[in-house]
Amino acid sequence: MTCDLIVQDALSPSSSQTQARLLKHLTDLLLTTLLDALDLDLSAAGRRRYRQKHIRTYIETRLHEPDLTPQVIAAAYGISARALYLLFDGEPGAVAGWILNRRLERIYKDLQSSELISLNIAEIALKHGFRNAAHFSRRFRQKFGVSPRDVRPKRLIG
Repeated sequence: MTCDLIVQDALSPSSSQTQARLLKHLTDLLLTTLLDALDLDLSAAGRRRYRQKHIRTYIETRLHEPDLTPQVIAAAYGISARALYLLFDGEPGAVAGWILNRRLERIYKDLQSSELISLNIAEIALKHGFRNAAHFSRRFRQKFGVSPRDVRPKRLIG
């Protein structure tokens, strides 16, 4: 029996179950081929990585906003805060911790920059979303084990 005859037989009105199964298999085959060609992964883990990547990009572009919270992020993506936390489950510090760490890492880099010597430490912290200098200083010391002032190269401190 040729392939044409098999397809014709499967598509005949008398075999609706066969039609449904064949359609599902053809759809799966086409989808798999397309995803492979585009190098995409639509597994649950793939969708999670994709969504995390887009949310991280959203966060990165808004780290300077003091009101950037998990609730704000969740609302921007049309999901609940709980769904956002589940998306980041297993990550150190979850969403809020990731935001804090990214801000602190950027500040660390800025404190070492000779281009930003005209800004004082509090201004740099404000630029990256911190509202309170004392809170920032405590968090910075917790993460890096030194004060923000100790990170600035001595030649930059005037």
